[in-house]
Amino acid sequence: MTDSLAAADTLLASVQFNRAMTDSLSTDDSITKVTSFGRLFTDSASLQDSISKSTSFRRFMTDSMSVSDPQILRTFGRILQDSASISDSITVLRTRYRSADDSLSISDLVGLRGKLTIETRNNTLIPGAIYRITPNPYTGFGTLTVSDGLSPDSDLSNNGSISLLNVLLGSYKLNQTQTPSGYVPITKKGLVTVHGTNINALMKFVVVTNTTNLPNSGVIDIDNVNIDSNQFGTLLNPIKLTKVKNGVQTPIVKVNDLPTPKLVGKNNTIAISNATDSQYTLLYKSLAELLPNESPDSIINAFRLNATDAGNSTSLSYVGILGATAQSNVYGQYLATQPVEQFNCGQRYIYSLDNTLVPTYGGIKKVDFTIFENGTCPGTLDYVTYEVASKPPIESGIPSITEKDPTQNTLLYINARFPAELSNGTGIDFDNSTNTESYTFTVLTAKPETNNIDDLTVYTFDEINNVWTTSGITEVSKYEIESGIHSGKVQIEFAVEHTSKFAIGGKKSPVTSTSGGVSSQAGHGKVGVGPVGAGAGAGSASGVSQEKPSKPAGITNIDSVYYNVCDDNIVKVMVSGESFPTNVVLQTKHSGIIPAKLADYQPYASDNQHSDVARYVYEAYINPNETYFVVSADGGSSTSNTSIQIIECEGNVYLVKEDPYSKPQIFDFKIHIDDQNRLITDASSYEYVTEPTSVTVSALIDNAKSELRRAELRLITMGDDNIERNYTGLKMKVEELTGISNTTSRVYITVPASLLKSPATEFWIHALNADGKVNDSEHLFLGLTPNNIDMSSLSVKLEMDMQTIKAQGTILKPHAYINNQESTSMYGIVTLLVDGRSIDAIPYLFKPGFNDVELSWMIPKNVQKLDYNISARVDLYGNDLSTSTGILNTFVRTQSKQIQDFVELDLIRNANGDVVARPSLIYASNNDDSDMRFRVVSPQGTCVIGSDDSCLVSSSTFGNRGDLTSVQIDGQIYRIKYSGANNPLERFSITSFDPIVGDWSVQLESTNGIIPFAQATSDVNIKVKYRAELSEITTLNS
Repeated sequence: MTDSLAAADTLLASVQFNRAMTDSLSTDDSITKVTSFGRLFTDSASLQDSISKSTSFRRFMTDSMSVSDPQILRTFGRILQDSASISDSITVLRTRYRSADDSLSISDLVGLRGKLTIETRNNTLIPGAIYRITPNPYTGFGTLTVSDGLSPDSDLSNNGSISLLNVLLGSYKLNQTQTPSGYVPITKKGLVTVHGTNINALMKFVVVTNTTNLPNSGVIDIDNVNIDSNQFGTLLNPIKLTKVKNGVQTPIVKVNDLPTPKLVGKNNTIAISNATDSQYTLLYKSLAELLPNESPDSIINAFRLNATDAGNSTSLSYVGILGATAQSNVYGQYLATQPVEQFNCGQRYIYSLDNTLVPTYGGIKKVDFTIFENGTCPGTLDYVTYEVASKPPIESGIPSITEKDPTQNTLLYINARFPAELSNGTGIDFDNSTNTESYTFTVLTAKPETNNIDDLTVYTFDEINNVWTTSGITEVSKYEIESGIHSGKVQIEFAVEHTSKFAIGGKKSPVTSTSGGVSSQAGHGKVGVGPVGAGAGAGSASGVSQEKPSKPAGITNIDSVYYNVCDDNIVKVMVSGESFPTNVVLQTKHSGIIPAKLADYQPYASDNQHSDVARYVYEAYINPNETYFVVSADGGSSTSNTSIQIIECEGNVYLVKEDPYSKPQIFDFKIHIDDQNRLITDASSYEYVTEPTSVTVSALIDNAKSELRRAELRLITMGDDNIERNYTGLKMKVEELTGISNTTSRVYITVPASLLKSPATEFWIHALNADGKVNDSEHLFLGLTPNNIDMSSLSVKLEMDMQTIKAQGTILKPHAYINNQESTSMYGIVTLLVDGRSIDAIPYLFKPGFNDVELSWMIPKNVQKLDYNISARVDLYGNDLSTSTGILNTFVRTQSKQIQDFVELDLIRNANGDVVARPSLIYASNNDDSDMRFRVVSPQGTCVIGSDDSCLVSSSTFGNRGDLTSVQIDGQIYRIKYSGANNPLERFSITSFDPIVGDWSVQLESTNGIIPFAQATSDVNIKVKYRAELSEITTLNS
């Protein structure tokens, strides 16, 4: 057959054959047309023994194909992306249904294969390269050397592109063993993955001519790494790997979605700056397997990234990819540079963190280091990790700055680590200052209590003397950030002689004092959009007095400034005051003075009619190259000015910090369905009507700070994206609760049936007081059954993915997937059930197709309850659908025992005997002033920590690489960190990659020998931390 077609969706085929098989049949279909089709084959063919197929697909196939003959029925469901070649041997997990009246024997092995293309490029394809591929993509083992233009290059043309057809799915290391004559390679190694999401895999290697001026070259993107196929599934879920740039988060959904490192001429400072500013950060949204004070190998293994090639020329600076965890209550934040095949002596490396991912307490924005040209570079895989926390974790054994200097607060802690510090690690020793030409950090931190940024000090930890010191630290710059999401924080750039543990200390105030001033506060969200939180507040702050505050007449304030130079190139300024502002202007660097005009849409126009303080939105267009501008608002009798620094391409700066109680307080908000005596009291109350009916809405509003001027019920059809313009506003009646409260009012209104819309109506209350302060209630919903759906036979499917093992005190976040196979959106509510009880309920508009709803549950800490039954339910207009039940195994992450009660350590198992968690860390501290010290003995009888020479550790490990020492007992390696007995706070920790089990003995000893438990200090606790076994994701079906 030589028909051709192309399909752009899932290919579903049902094939039936009725043939006398006496010969062989070979089919070679080429599908090149986007369509859906159905065919009936009624001709017969003779077949004998074998069926050979060679089929090429070159489009997405997502429609359906049906072919039928009476003998064989086959059902296929496929999504084919890009190009796939299928030849002879294909192995695909598919469901087949066959029926045959006569006997039939088929021995074909069907298998999905892909295509691998390697391009050698300058501005065009450059012929003549040779590559070594590991493993051989045709066999899955060994290596394969391919030359441009020679077999197995499918086009047999020396044209700069090598195409290999019918390769096995998998990940392959590529090594350019011969570079085209007259050229030099930028990189020589790469990792490419042929995968269902990248069936037509492409890897590009950049080469330049021998005469290229590399030190002054521009940005070169190096496309040399994909995600390893073995790690892809985990990185998608539950880790949810995402790339972030300028606050925009893009989920990783394909193996080739990773951002690319950039190489830039070392003398081209402008290009380096642009490359750094435009680089992505990899965000690990859910990485629960890490604990505080992890080793660098544990961190990099958790990040699951393969190594890139950092290039072959020190004339190029490397702008790499930085991986970051989301801020965690358990360990703060971990950062890791994407591993490189090797750090090159003489090369500069730059890694930056997206501004929106810096933790709330501060953290690293950028690291910039250059390896010394004459340093020791082993040429092995290398990386650097950073632990970022507000203070040293207890597991580190590092004292806070305050412990050493009571006049200082610890504001930020950074632990920079690298593989060479491990006992058997390799790579560059960053602890040796002779290996780094320069090493600078750019960090954000909170201001000190004194509010004077000069009272901030950068320290490094002297591990030999166990003190924080400023030796070896050089502050390059320090300034307060005045706008943006980190407004009020301080940015510090400092240089170090070598990597270590660093901290920012802030001087304490000698006398505690309060200030009544108004401070800046940064935030997100567009000016004047959305009924929720629409008001940024008036310009003057209210005091704490219960009386209505007085306001100076004629005051004009700039409440907030929104800017967007991503695409709109616009600035929106919200101004408030008692008089109409006459002039609002922007002062800019590139365009000079720009007059702003009143915006066509004024979100507060209605509120201004009822308030003593009016708010207006002004607009002005701005040059996208601006990095700084000043806003001035002249109200006649007063002028307000503010300066804005453009940190990201879009931002919103709030300039007024409000007293939350200055707004009208709304409570007891409810909807009464008049003719059915039903109430909706919160968003999780699911109610619907089958036909429009009138409803009564009411609430109580407390307005202690200012007179209530207006209460408005707002409603809109659920799913309307233009909520700020399309809502309907109804003035509510106000009833003073005289004799009950002098500040509280009841507001109410009856909503006519004609305003209720399908699939649901969304309600909220908007309240305004005399000071111009507004507040919005929560949103409630009332469904109205669509009239174009047969409710007796809804076509809806429900599934939920959940982890099966979680520590108590953490949040379970299962995902419910609702497939709405109807043609109309429906209003429903998704409920997470734990042991049959409703834990989390989310109202949702289910659009046709798949809908993903994330649910959450904080797992309680309860040693008596370890297993829970988890399921999900969706309610749709009186129809409910539930999933099957899955078992969640929980465990207590940290268990504490007094030293005399310490018992044998064992794995935590569930009722079926399956391992749930394993002991991974033992630690304890003793602050007794006597001569007592720890003695720790392993289950094998080996003294691990103690005073006599027979013990494996008898003195402090501080000063060792990583402050620890590794010991081996019966083949198991333990990492020991010990403060030493002379430390004022004696402490130790024992960790191991393998479970720490058995009868460990932890006792106190003195110069007189072991102290009996009865005499031991009662407040010495032994803490054991457990780590979850790898938690599988289970799918619960309806």
